[in-house]
Amino acid sequence: GLTVSDIDIWLVPTTWNWKKHFIDESKVVITDEANHHLAHIAGSFYTSNFEHACCICSDGIGGRGESITLAYATRKDGIKTIKSFDFWHSQGIYYETAANRVTGRSSEGKFMGLASWSKSEGLRPIEIDGHNRVITNRILENLKHNKNIENPSIDDIRQELYSYWNDKKEYLGNINYYNSSILKYAPFAAAVQDDLDKNILELAKIAKKYYPEEENLCLSGGTFLNCTSNGLLDRSGLFKNIYNKKSCAITDTR
Repeated sequence: GLTVSDIDIWLVPTTWNWKKHFIDESKVVITDEANHHLAHIAGSFYTSNFEHACCICSDGIGGRGESITLAYATRKDGIKTIKSFDFWHSQGIYYETAANRVTGRSSEGKFMGLASWSKSEGLRPIEIDGHNRVITNRILENLKHNKNIENPSIDDIRQELYSYWNDKKEYLGNINYYNSSILKYAPFAAAVQDDLDKNILELAKIAKKYYPEEENLCLSGGTFLNCTSNGLLDRSGLFKNIYNKKSCAITDTR
């Protein structure tokens, strides 16, 4: 198999302690750490055959606290960020947390499949504020004022989402992954999937608004492993050509 000594050049960020891996110093090239989402976008755009494209990256959370990044890329001028959203807008965290609530472990793909067995029937797993903010102000204020958490972590948000959904048992059911009747949670899964679908389309519309003549779209990040949302985006006709780089499994919605 491949060993450390087999690699000729190591391109490493300034924050990475390469010495503990016994790497030959003569093979090390130090560089600034790349922006997580821009790295995703670069990996998608530059492996596509497009000369120019709108780009969307969405995952759990990036290295600098962002969860969604919209960009425009050309072969000549590189990548230009259009708009970024903080982790309160994280579709990856939202979907992953919902899947964990049903299954007790990260299995977003099974959760996506479960959603296809039902319709959302008007259920709203959470009231979504404007501008794709899936973690609502009500939850943020509850963390700050009732629990004295000024700068909540991702785990704080997940626990607050669990508490929120537990308060909605009258129409979401008492979610318990030890219960063998998994299909009874299909309406909940369908409602979460419906939220994701709407948010994905809204993001594409925002990108299109900035570049209305652009027909190419590149997708990256774990959120875009969700084939249900991807299919809806393809059928929307917002973009003629869509390229989705598949090597993106971090916090995802597959």
